[in-house]
Amino acid sequence: MRTEFCALSVVLDGACSIHDGCYTDAKNDFDTLKTQVESGANERKKFFRAASLAIAHLEFLVGESNTDVVDEVNTSRYHISVPDIAAQQACEITQPVWKEFLVPSMCEAGCYEHHSQYSPINMQGQEQTTEASIGACQHRCRLVDGCQHFSYQSGGGGCHLQDGDASKVSDENAVSGPPFCVGRLVTGDEGTNVCPDGSSKLTTQAACEVALSELGLTFRYPISNSSYPSGCHGFSMGDSIGGAYLNTGYFNSDAVGSGMAQRRPICLRSQAAQ
Repeated sequence: MRTEFCALSVVLDGACSIHDGCYTDAKNDFDTLKTQVESGANERKKFFRAASLAIAHLEFLVGESNTDVVDEVNTSRYHISVPDIAAQQACEITQPVWKEFLVPSMCEAGCYEHHSQYSPINMQGQEQTTEASIGACQHRCRLVDGCQHFSYQSGGGGCHLQDGDASKVSDENAVSGPPFCVGRLVTGDEGTNVCPDGSSKLTTQAACEVALSELGLTFRYPISNSSYPSGCHGFSMGDSIGGAYLNTGYFNSDAVGSGMAQRRPICLRSQAAQ
């Protein structure tokens, strides 16, 4: 129940962010198309007006008209009326009323790190956005290739994304975390073989298979190889990797393996850290 609840909570927190982003993208496309259509219509009006004046002048020159003056040219046939796009409707999704008595704040405590953020504040190609919740900021991180951390300003809703080069720093008004966490599951940084503070590696293949399933990943294979990171690791958890490894993970029973690119350790937050 715990895992299912936390997964639902994250989805609900991120739903309005997706709604707002879709509307913004659609409106930008509409505005661009509207400008192009109106520009084309205005060019046609100019051409029709110029052609009417030229014809009147020719008729005057060949004697078919006693004047080359043209009354106001009617270009209404080339007028295109483009309707305004519908106003954005407010997205309001309330967490289920049973959240508080189920286990208060259980998802946040097992994943988010309060009073901290990552520096540099924005990864390359990303700027601050304003998000409605911590979960919405985390969801944004999951959608950006290479995002390994997010930082959320609890005062104004500022959401920042960071890659693996960022370092954690103290900030009383911020909350930070990884792109994925479900209940007590938390992921470490890509390319490392180290679990976040307060968590530990999964020690069995069975536990790894369950964890991968809860994170929406497929267990690929068990191995025992000192060249690979030890423990439970997932591919493509917000990272860029393709082919057969996409959305999969594995368990390495070897206790020596070090970190490797495009792999994240999947760890279990201790009860004390909850």
